Amino acid sequence: MSNWFSAVLNVAAAIAQVILSLSPAPDIYNVHRRRDVGEMAALPLVAMAVNNHVWMLYGYLTDNLFPLSATQAFSQLAAIIYSVIYFRWSSELKRKELVKLFSRAFALHCALSLYFVLGVVGVTDQTNPEVGTWFGYVGVVINVWMYASPLGTLKHVVKTKDSTSIPINLSVMLLISTLLWLGTGILDCDLFIAGINSVGATLSLIQIVVYYHFRPTQHDELLLHQQDLATDMPVVIATPKDDTSSTSLDTSTFKPMIIWVDILNVVTAVAQVILSLSLTPDLYNVHRRKSTGEMVALPLVAMAVNNHAWMLYGYLADNMFPIFATQAFSQTAALIYNTVFFRYTVPEKRNALYKLYSRAFAVHCAFSIYTILGVAGVTNQTKGQVGDWVGYAAIVINIWMYASPLGTLKHVIATKNAASIPINLSVMIFVSASLWLASGIVDDDFFVWGINAIGTMLSFIQIVVYYIFRPTQQQDEMKDGDLTVVIDNATTTATVESPAYKPMPSPAMTMKK
Repeated sequence: MSNWFSAVLNVAAAIAQVILSLSPAPDIYNVHRRRDVGEMAALPLVAMAVNNHVWMLYGYLTDNLFPLSATQAFSQLAAIIYSVIYFRWSSELKRKELVKLFSRAFALHCALSLYFVLGVVGVTDQTNPEVGTWFGYVGVVINVWMYASPLGTLKHVVKTKDSTSIPINLSVMLLISTLLWLGTGILDCDLFIAGINSVGATLSLIQIVVYYHFRPTQHDELLLHQQDLATDMPVVIATPKDDTSSTSLDTSTFKPMIIWVDILNVVTAVAQVILSLSLTPDLYNVHRRKSTGEMVALPLVAMAVNNHAWMLYGYLADNMFPIFATQAFSQTAALIYNTVFFRYTVPEKRNALYKLYSRAFAVHCAFSIYTILGVAGVTNQTKGQVGDWVGYAAIVINIWMYASPLGTLKHVIATKNAASIPINLSVMIFVSASLWLASGIVDDDFFVWGINAIGTMLSFIQIVVYYIFRPTQQQDEMKDGDLTVVIDNATTTATVESPAYKPMPSPAMTMKK
């Protein structure tokens, strides 16, 4: 079981690393489009290039060509391209500081490369793993520099109450990537990988919270645009909620509470993304075995329809983050899962799948049509009223999703085998529902906290049932493609043991197919 899970985690970590490498691309594109670096800092880009070089060499020295060495080589190339574009559009005043920064980074780059070459050819009288250990120590220092580099502008952010100088795309992907690398490091028993990425996950989370707390509003962006047009003209923007006749309210006492709300929203979003990816190991097994086995389609279909409903609700309720963004991601993942599941379903079961997919597609279209008609004003409803009705309908769909893994409960009790319960999905539903419950209470959103209270309870039941009837290690081996052979000393005949009937074996051994 650990082999396939490790393989899935390695692939996920590699994909996340590639996406992490591409995450500064929108910011760099804006620099190229505006022909100005603006508030963007160069330190994260330089740190990224040096850091990737270190871990690329470390991957080679520790025989970790994939995912470590390959992904870091790609990331290093991307970082060099970003730095070139940044330097191209930086002002003459900034270039003097940039030249110093690039020179120090290049010197470090050359020193590491020289030590690597001398170590590999034997000049330092060290083996590759010993050289790799020293690279690991150096990599930890460089990695902390990279992870903390977006915090270099923290003083400026707090002073101006404007976090546009924090590269949020890089910070978000750092969080996701470090969590995956943390899991990979733990499985591989690699202290350097696990240790530094636990630090990286913490630092990147801090960056996201700071950005979200001081994020620029639409009014800030409008003000900035007006100042670009007329820098000498004072502009005052009043929102519909502003009361210009009232005195200003000191909100400093509420800032700690607001920060915790921001943290909760970010953690909830991360949990939702992980929930969306929790079925990946199960679907990978389906693809590897080319068979759906005991896995049922209902949770996958319910996930797709449920995410679509809440994505629309997030739009109608003006909750683009975390609801709309995370549900859109989850819906995409669910569609991919269903495609893989259908691909490896036996022909005898496809007729039932056609019926299930047809009903789900009808509900999907009904939600979309009602939302479009409501927003267009055909139903004579406001956007908020349409959101209320979508919320009520989404509650029904959500209960369907949360309870869907219980659809095999009768089968589980009859066979006393909970292999058909998607435990990864159930655990992540419990974690995600608990966070959404807290987020809904804080936002005073009945639809969000109400349904997730039910979801927390139902997913907890699923976990308890799975734990009571969990598959044994022997059954897990058979599920992964092993045969358990029982040798009877009296008859010297070999029989394949059934997972449903358990004879008393005399010595048992496991043989691969």
